[in-house]
Amino acid sequence: MATTASSGRQTAVSNGKVGLSGGSAMGITSNEAAMAAPPHLLAAYVIVAPYDLMRNSYINGVLKEKDSLGWLKGQGSPTTCWTSSAGGSPTTSSGTATR
Repeated sequence: MATTASSGRQTAVSNGKVGLSGGSAMGITSNEAAMAAPPHLLAAYVIVAPYDLMRNSYINGVLKEKDSLGWLKGQGSPTTCWTSSAGGSPTTSSGTATR
């Protein structure tokens, strides 16, 4: 999305001004694109999405597995995720080291 926003040059069908909107997963994507600050992105209207994924995903340093990895698993994503365990090894959604 950031690539699209950064290449939003003026054409016959566009004035070059880009705006984003979305809720939930699309809101997260819109927030991430806005933080990249592409030059043609003028506005992002985001609802029902955290502005800080780290703060939302880790409460007092503990991963909210159901909301983060559980959501990914529900979307059909592989269960192996590159979240770091104490030793820095990748872990699965069950928290066991993959290497």
